[in-house]
Amino acid sequence: MYLVTCNRINDSTNQLINADMGMEPEAKELLVKVSKSLAVGLLWLMINMTFGIYLGWLFFGNQMTTGNYIFYGFMIISLVGMIWYLARLWR
Repeated sequence: MYLVTCNRINDSTNQLINADMGMEPEAKELLVKVSKSLAVGLLWLMINMTFGIYLGWLFFGNQMTTGNYIFYGFMIISLVGMIWYLARLWR
């Protein structure tokens, strides 16, 4: 049941993306790139905000903890990955 529902959602999403809604292909491609860029950037910000601010790994107490090291390592690695993805997207 779940798989059938996911396939229907994917099919309708693909139909919506591939539908010709009276837009020029270049304009449509630009809007898709912009929306993907915004979605990836906001997702990255929300993940890092959740782990950093809400769980307290962004701020130090008197010294750095293991959670701080893990958070900052993940943040830097994911930032590089996001920049790499966006560079490939806009190429």
